[in-house]
Amino acid sequence: MYDINGLVDKYIDFIKESITIDKIEDNIFEIETPFLDRRNDFITIYAIFDKENKNNITLTDNGLTLTDLELSGLEFNSPKRTKELLTVLNGFGVQQDKKKSLFVNATAENFAHKKHNLIQALLSVNDMFVLAQSKVMNLFFEDVGLYFDEKDIRYTSNIILEGKSHFNHKFEYLIPKSKNAPERTIKLLNRPKSENLKATLFAFEDTREKRNGSGYIILNDEISIKSDLIAAINEYNIKPILWSQKHNFIDELVA
Repeated sequence: MYDINGLVDKYIDFIKESITIDKIEDNIFEIETPFLDRRNDFITIYAIFDKENKNNITLTDNGLTLTDLELSGLEFNSPKRTKELLTVLNGFGVQQDKKKSLFVNATAENFAHKKHNLIQALLSVNDMFVLAQSKVMNLFFEDVGLYFDEKDIRYTSNIILEGKSHFNHKFEYLIPKSKNAPERTIKLLNRPKSENLKATLFAFEDTREKRNGSGYIILNDEISIKSDLIAAINEYNIKPILWSQKHNFIDELVA
């Protein structure tokens, strides 16, 4: 006979034994769970008891989850991202306050259920942004588009251009020519490395004879970029734009 009940009991015992609790204040307790976030750190939540009614308990991550994601460059600054986040939170009955804390209100009777829901929500939010490279690129693409909209930079997105080799190349943005400036083709590098830079430079070189304009590469410099990559871009008469310094290029992109 298979003792599945015994195995489940052992799992529950493991979870219970892996939880650590520290008293922060008289009515505030820190609970370290055995569940891991995207950095492989234990997920920590806080239980705050109402001083007037000890049966009212707020369980919160104290803003750690969203703040960590934003410090990693994953900001919730668009309707699409906000909707995706809210869909996850609503599914677990979790709320968000103005300080970016994710929380649930519980009582002694439903404490276990609410705690479980909050932990599942935190795991899900973390999972949303342990992203495939393509999705990270989509977020960077979205950030650039939002910035162009904010600064009234006119553009067309996801343009396919044919090169002299008859290969097609996708440029994330194209700013049409005006009486003050030529056409500007723009490619994005979310993770600038020599390997993906080569393909990017080839796209500009292959289409240069058919286009009469300027080329730009916008580089996500959340992680430091080697100087030789910048030098290589300049060698090809293409303008590198570090995302952290994008404000320096507004005038020539708006023109």
